[in-house]
Parts: sequence; structure tokens; C-alpha cells
Amino acid sequence: MKRVCYLLHDPTWRQKGGQRDTNNNSSSAASEPPSSPRSKNRVRIDWTDRHEELHPEPNPSVLEAISNANCIVYGCGSLFTSVLPSLVLRGVGEEIVRKAVPRVLLLNGWHDHETTWLETSSDGSAAVKKMDATAIVQTIASAFDRGIEQSFKDDEDDSHDGCNVAPIPLITDYITHILYPIGTEIDINEQSLEELCKSRQRLRSQQTPLMGITGQQNEPSSKLELDRIEVIGIDSMPADECAEGKRSGGASRHRIFDAGALVNALLELASK
Repeated sequence: MKRVCYLLHDPTWRQKGGQRDTNNNSSSAASEPPSSPRSKNRVRIDWTDRHEELHPEPNPSVLEAISNANCIVYGCGSLFTSVLPSLVLRGVGEEIVRKAVPRVLLLNGWHDHETTWLETSSDGSAAVKKMDATAIVQTIASAFDRGIEQSFKDDEDDSHDGCNVAPIPLITDYITHILYPIGTEIDINEQSLEELCKSRQRLRSQQTPLMGITGQQNEPSSKLELDRIEVIGIDSMPADECAEGKRSGGASRHRIFDAGALVNALLELASK
């Protein structure tokens, strides 16, 4: 029987098993008394002299799970604080692109403060702005791009003399399906999604020479190259009728996935 697993990035994995960094200064977590309950599973960073961009690595068990997966699922959750932090990590995007399996984005049933905001113009008038499904997909793709680009830079051999460039994965190398709870308030424009996919295809066709993710020239980034994202509606229920919906701030007008229908849909995709 297939299983659907949720994998969370654990930023403290390097500190477990007594392998704390003993070279940290007095402001680091390692300097806290071992008996302190606040020191457990906690990481501190000294930003005093830090000007470079950080590129953290994922828990190795995450990469192993991705490599063995028959379906990869993103969400549900807040876009910038729940979903993206796990995807931007070095190596995650590359491992996902290698997998010729369904890569599924679970769209939320309603907007939160990360996908909607109040924008004020120069004349003082205010307007509510909202991200649609296309903008969300573009944001996720950009996060993956960022991680892959950094990994390529780290692994680049000086002997290449600049003749090879980081590959440009297709949008569908990252996301092949969008599942949404029927009645979601997030706008889904399939034509806009298709154009986003085509624009990446055009960009990729202009890139030359192409170095594949696995290091073989002209190799497709995955065996599951699609020209569009498949959008599927899933049976839903009022968000205030279940504990998770209430915990997430859902009201009766908001929709949340019917758990049984969602699991069945994911298992069906995983079996293809």
C-alpha cells in the first residue's frame, strides 16, 4: 500500500546527537547550558560580520525520501513561511527535477496575509492585491531556480571556462499538477498557467549550450516533460467544520480539502 508522507525541513539536524559546533562564540546556541530547556532544537546565528547570502542544506533524509518518492507534494501551507523555505534549500530542486513522477501543488482554499496585501498608491488610495495560482507557481519556480543556481555555482569546475551554464528547468519539471479544493477563493487561470509554461520553454530553447542536471549535455532535465500543468478540482468542505480548518483561521465561507478525496487523488497520481 502506498503512503503519503509529509517531510519537514529540520534546520537543527546538524546539532543532534551531541554534534554541536564547539567553535561558536559566546552568542551561539552551543554556549547555553545543556540543562536549559530553551537550548533544545534551537539555532542561533551571529549576524555581526555576516554580509554574504546564506545557502543552507536540507536534512539528508529529505533528499533520500525525494529520491525514493513516487509522488511529490507541496503544501498546504503559507507560501513564504511554510512552503518555500523547504524548496529553496540546496539540492532539493535538483533532486525533484531528476524525478519523473507527479509533482503536485496543493492550492489553499483561501488567501492569507502572505498572498494578499493592501497596496497604497501615490494619491493615497488603497487597493487589495491578491496572488493568483499563476503568481504562486511562478514564485515556487523562482525559489527552485535560486537553489539550483547556487548548487551549480558551488559545483562548477574552473576548467569549464564558462562554456557551460546552469540549466533552465521547465515549470513542469517543478510542478506537474495543481490540486485545489472546489470553491477556493484563489483565482486559477489555466490559460495564464499555460503561457507561463510556454515562456519557460522558449527561454530554455534559447539557452545554449545546455548542461543537463546530471552533467550530461543535452539531456532532458526529466523524463516527464509536459507542456502544461494539469489542474484538478477536489471535493471540499467548509473550513470551520474540521479542527485543522479552524486552526488555520478558516470560516464557513472558506473551503478545505475533503481528506478522503484528497488522499484518493494523490494515491491515484502516485500509481501512474
